[in-house]
Amino acid sequence: MSQSGLRERLSAERVSSLIGLLLVMLSAMPGYWLLGDHERLMLAISLCVGAAMLSLLLLWRMSSAQRQRLWRLGMQLMLCFVIGCAIMSIWSELSADIRQLPRWATMLPAGTTTGLLLHVVICWWRLPRDEA
Repeated sequence: MSQSGLRERLSAERVSSLIGLLLVMLSAMPGYWLLGDHERLMLAISLCVGAAMLSLLLLWRMSSAQRQRLWRLGMQLMLCFVIGCAIMSIWSELSADIRQLPRWATMLPAGTTTGLLLHVVICWWRLPRDEA
C-alpha cells in the first residue's frame, strides 16, 4: 500500500476516534453538572467545541470513499460504546464503592471511555503492516 493510500485510509480512523473523544467528553458533562463542578464543565464545553470544529473541518476535506468508511467505523464505535457500557455496568455491580452521583452518571463516562479505547485498539489492530 502506498504512503498516500495509507494516509487516506487512516483519515477515517482519525475522524472516528475524534468523534468518539467528543462523545466521551459529552458523556462526562452531566456528572460535572450534578457535582456543581462548573470549572471542569466549562473546560469540557470548550474542548467539545474545539473537537467538533476540527471534526467538521476533517469531514469537509474527506473524499466520498473515506466518508463511506467513516460510516462503517461509526457503527463500530457505537457497538464499542455499548460493549464498554456493559462492561462498566457489570464492574460497578461487582465493586462496592461509595457513590456521590447516580449510577448512570458514573457508569456512562467510564463506559464510553472503555468503548473508545476498544475502538482505537480495533482500528490499530486492523492497520496494514509494511512488509519491507
